[in-house]
Amino acid sequence: MSHTISGELTSYAVTINANQGDKRASIRLVSQPAATICYLDFYVESAELPDNRLVVRDNGSNQLYISQRYSDYLNILDLVRNEKPVNFLYRHDGNLFFVRSGNEPIGEHEFTV
Repeated sequence: MSHTISGELTSYAVTINANQGDKRASIRLVSQPAATICYLDFYVESAELPDNRLVVRDNGSNQLYISQRYSDYLNILDLVRNEKPVNFLYRHDGNLFFVRSGNEPIGEHEFTV
């Protein structure tokens, strides 16, 4: 049985890992009211990535553990910092995970002078 979990992200927290082996950074993404926490761990390019996994808690909440390359860290961090809405999707059967922005008008930018 495959699980697909998706939702709008409502908050995030960032950790930089010093002296933690191959893991260099982490981003925790929270989705409400879907009660999902996504733990994105970013590893050096040469590391073997741990498998992505889903943990469903007794209270019905979901915890996702996602392994990424460190080269993707700044792109994902920029997205969650600067876009709204930001959504995620995880499909267990294909180990698919992505974070994306919502629809915005073409040519829109937030720069003000």
